[in-house]
Amino acid sequence: MVKMTDREKKELIEAEETILQLFFDAYERAMKYTKGNINLSLRMAAMLVSAMVHDQTESKSFQFLWQMGRDNK
Repeated sequence: MVKMTDREKKELIEAEETILQLFFDAYERAMKYTKGNINLSLRMAAMLVSAMVHDQTESKSFQFLWQMGRDNK
């Protein structure tokens, strides 16, 4: 089991809450777009949130690596 600090736990909970909120917002929009098709709306919301999280994670990774490169000069 990985030990986490209280700060890390809080950040993880906040990230989970943000992802859930993004999913529910995307699901509501998809339900309107698909005229109530639940299955399609769930898939659309999942793909949208997955892409958003991936883009955000990738962006933060690039920022971190860029900063590391600048600090090492």
